[in-house]
Amino acid sequence: MKKRNDNFDLSGEEVVDEFMKAYSSHSHHKHHHHHHSHDNSSSSDKEKTEKKSSEKKERKEIPLFLRILIIIVAALFLLVILGAGAVLVMHRRGMSDINKKKEEATIETIDSVVSYDDSGKTVEYKGKKYVYNEDIVTAAFLGIDDKSFGVNITDEYGTAGQADTIMVLAYDTKTGEISIITVPRDSMVDVDVYSASGNFARTEEMHICLSFAYGDGAEKSCENVIKSIERLLMGVPVDSYFSLRVKGVDSLNDAVGGIELTSIETIGQFTKGEKIKLTDSSARFYCTARDKTKIDSDALRRQRQIQYVKAYSAKVMSLAKDDIGIISKLYNTAKKYSVTDISLSSAVYLGTELVTNSAKINKVTSLQGEYVSADKFPQFIVDKESTYEMILDIFYNEA
Repeated sequence: MKKRNDNFDLSGEEVVDEFMKAYSSHSHHKHHHHHHSHDNSSSSDKEKTEKKSSEKKERKEIPLFLRILIIIVAALFLLVILGAGAVLVMHRRGMSDINKKKEEATIETIDSVVSYDDSGKTVEYKGKKYVYNEDIVTAAFLGIDDKSFGVNITDEYGTAGQADTIMVLAYDTKTGEISIITVPRDSMVDVDVYSASGNFARTEEMHICLSFAYGDGAEKSCENVIKSIERLLMGVPVDSYFSLRVKGVDSLNDAVGGIELTSIETIGQFTKGEKIKLTDSSARFYCTARDKTKIDSDALRRQRQIQYVKAYSAKVMSLAKDDIGIISKLYNTAKKYSVTDISLSSAVYLGTELVTNSAKINKVTSLQGEYVSADKFPQFIVDKESTYEMILDIFYNEA
């Protein structure tokens, strides 16, 4: 876990300040460009003076609702608790790196597809032509169990824990639309297996959640999950990742005074239809518990996770309107349990883009397939045709 906090070296207050400065600079640039494009040599000195005065006044104050949006985005980048906020983990390790990865990517096709190039980026399917959308950037959010928290891998294979929650977020930088794909933890996929010393051993089909186990419990584990996700998505590149240790849910939940919701499943101490308030470790239990007697227990759990995320997001937004300090508190709490390959400056850049472009969640979907029982463990067999149709819908434009 050596590099767990490398990307979180500022205090919560400094993070909020960075977002506010970035937004001010971004707004000034847009405003200046707008006037420059309409200015001409016949403008009088008086008009120019008035424009400068107007620009200065406009830059002086940022509307309250935008201030709230910006600080929420700043926090949610690190918490990954809201679709739009989660997208902040997607971008800007350097646009050149991301673009290069997209150029080199090869998207698999299915038998009924006609491909017009070797990369599978221009295709024809069911009489319609599609072109890969190069404007989309992606990120994976990984919810990691606590079984191996603080573990140092020595002489064992696969001891770094599991990625029990996997979501892929796709952000169209031109339209501002966000799509979220949930990936069942039991999805069967080829996983790279490494020895305790970090040497590649083999590739083996197994549950995707186990791909995290073969690594260092931090960056290398996350990168191994990304490889497996890209295989499930038939070669669609995942640009970045953000992982959160599930133990952090306790602290994050308590930081906002608990969450109230109606249980959508009878499990443990919770009864379906019952109004509950989640405090202490009950929030973590509600988000992670599953009835292992049900083969689709992970599908039911993912519904509870989405419900909790929405309720938590609403609570954060409500609190932030009255107490901006909550953002710093949540930031400082979250960074203890997080690993990401995204720098703060990159998050600030995309955060301001999301706010100014009014980014919105367009769709939430899940990989399709069926559960089967094998060796007493459920396996989710992903349906390749429906997966490809989903990829065309989210990552391609109809020509």
